[in-house]
Amino acid sequence: MQSDHDESPEQPGDPDAGTADGATTPEPTEPTGPLEPTGPLEPTGPPEPTDPATPARPPTRPRRFRKLKITAGILATLLVLLIGGGVWWLNTSIHASYPQTSGTLQVPGLEAKVEVDRDAHGV
Repeated sequence: MQSDHDESPEQPGDPDAGTADGATTPEPTEPTGPLEPTGPLEPTGPPEPTDPATPARPPTRPRRFRKLKITAGILATLLVLLIGGGVWWLNTSIHASYPQTSGTLQVPGLEAKVEVDRDAHGV
């Protein structure tokens, strides 16, 4: 009777099998010390030649959601204008409904001077 630990003939594709000469491949180990960069962080080549006539361009920011931001700004502006126009129209309409309480008014059909007196409540 054989157990799982007994040596068995190698089978192709067996990841636990050793090499053809019976040696096993060493398993990779994890580094135990601090990781240090393996190469230089800055490019080592010569700088690219620049034309002195053309100014250096500053790095551009990513244009993430640019169309969405423009559309949102336009909609916000239109909303503010619409609300402002509605408030102005409502104020004008309410004040236009008030009767005239001062000044002189020419009414066709009246032949004599008419004076209108109002009490403290405007009646």
